[in-house]
Amino acid sequence: MEKLGLISPAAYARRVGVNKSTISRQIAQGKIPTVGGLIDPAAADKARNRNLDPVRRQAFVQRTIAAHQAKRPVLTEALTLLAAPDEVLKFAGVALRAGCTPQQAYIVGTWYAMRPALALPVVPEDLVGFEDVTPSQWRKMLGSDFDLAAAEDAYELATAPELGPRDTEE
Repeated sequence: MEKLGLISPAAYARRVGVNKSTISRQIAQGKIPTVGGLIDPAAADKARNRNLDPVRRQAFVQRTIAAHQAKRPVLTEALTLLAAPDEVLKFAGVALRAGCTPQQAYIVGTWYAMRPALALPVVPEDLVGFEDVTPSQWRKMLGSDFDLAAAEDAYELATAPELGPRDTEE
């Protein structure tokens, strides 16, 4: 049960990657403050940083880094599958069947392809260079006379508020 950002000791233990018994022990020792038996994660993080033995803190940081690095291949594979041309075209096809114009289908399909990478604060190098839908694939779906340049311009206008200003060459 969460109240105003408060979480259970078990949830906090999962969040920081330790056993619940460790958190329970730190609560009993007064190292982690609680409110009605629940934990404010920000306050608990500060308290743990103040109270943890520096050697243990460094070991925890190293374990956390190793765990995240081990997950990278899975992340890369998942994002590659989500942004694959076939998936993007399926998404655009749904937009067409829902009544979108070909240009709107192109915009939402292209946005769909970009969303996984945009959700990351920084796009790591191994996530750059995904295969794009080719112009011939777009034209096969949207019609041989589909104006790809106009659709790209419309995409830029539609997504500008989400992506922010783009650098322009002078």
